[in-house]
Amino acid sequence: MSTGANPRTLAQPVLQLFRDVMKLHRERLPPPMRDLGDSYARAEFRSHLRGKTTMEQWKQFVREWQLYVSTLRGDEQAAASADANVARVFELLSDDQRKRVELLQKELKDRTSGGGSGDDSGDAGSSSGGGARGAHQ
Repeated sequence: MSTGANPRTLAQPVLQLFRDVMKLHRERLPPPMRDLGDSYARAEFRSHLRGKTTMEQWKQFVREWQLYVSTLRGDEQAAASADANVARVFELLSDDQRKRVELLQKELKDRTSGGGSGDDSGDAGSSSGGGARGAHQ
């Protein structure tokens, strides 16, 4: 059996997934989070479409973004699964990667709360105690 399918035809489900993500960002996220989410999604989809991605990587990529879409739509079961998955992934991160995630969480919290969270310094040196919750939200 020949696998000479048109690459555009093969990419259609992934492109539709991307469109779903962008639409849900418009519908569900406040502007600062939408801007951050849109730029992240564009970069991720672009790098996977243009990169040398294996079939197993594609499957995981699509599965994670589908879970994200379900979470944005408010699917409670998907949200619980996403929380468990984030916790599992967070445990696999190096100390440096964990610190970066915590800094991103703090930055996102500051942006969505109007920048004032009672913090008297703009330094990232304070401990956030954030853990994995919120990294995938």
